[in-house]
Amino acid sequence: MKNILLSLFLLITTLFAGAQSAVSVKAYEKGSKALEKKKYHEAIELLTVSIADHPTANAYFNRAVAYYNLGDSCSFCDDLINAGSLHDRQAESLYQAKCMYSVLMKEIPDSILQENPDVNLIEMRYHKCLPDSSIHYITRFNTDWRPGIVTNPEIVNVNTDTMEVFTVVEQMPEFNKNWKSIYEYLGVTIQYPEEAREKSIEGKVYVNYIVLADGRVANVWVMKGIGFGCDEEAVRIVQSTPRWIPGKQRGKNVPVRMNLMVTFKLG
Repeated sequence: MKNILLSLFLLITTLFAGAQSAVSVKAYEKGSKALEKKKYHEAIELLTVSIADHPTANAYFNRAVAYYNLGDSCSFCDDLINAGSLHDRQAESLYQAKCMYSVLMKEIPDSILQENPDVNLIEMRYHKCLPDSSIHYITRFNTDWRPGIVTNPEIVNVNTDTMEVFTVVEQMPEFNKNWKSIYEYLGVTIQYPEEAREKSIEGKVYVNYIVLADGRVANVWVMKGIGFGCDEEAVRIVQSTPRWIPGKQRGKNVPVRMNLMVTFKLG
């Protein structure tokens, strides 16, 4: 496989832009020759010099080849991203093939189907060396549809002094029947706070809330948080959940107080 990739990548080494300094051109040419001779460490050093002086898609692409053959998959993927940002279509295609993976979910939440009943598949796309992920809603016509993100969900607060709120009932509330778990909903809906991402903050936020007799979520608050925007995001995402199947006591719908752990983890 490596030999096939190497042969494929070396096809582009002669395509080089002219508006570069002599240092960059010379380092690029020497680095490409070292790559052709499978001297990967030398190729990386020389191509790094070329990139530092004048970054080009070809230089990034060839350095990615060297990293790939040394088994440094994350540096390989990083350089493909850089080459792709300079409009290298081959780098973009290779990144999708080698540096990403997908998880498919066939059970669609009612909230999504209400906006677009043609959605029949949810695809979660993950980057192997980055904490980023993206959600893609594929319709039966094989088109990609992106629903609007709920930024200001309905906030419901009730006076618990005027109603009886249970903690344990004969039939506890259940999350939307089209989802196996509330955690699947969190996985495709949560937005990692930028401040937490920048500071590599991870942890668990414990949220308390009430599922009312009509299935709405009310009185959402954080029992234990980690800050950096994660507490607010945990509250937002719980408030944004579609109506639950309410709890029952003696055959009657009743409000039930519940707890939920929202995990924030990079990667």
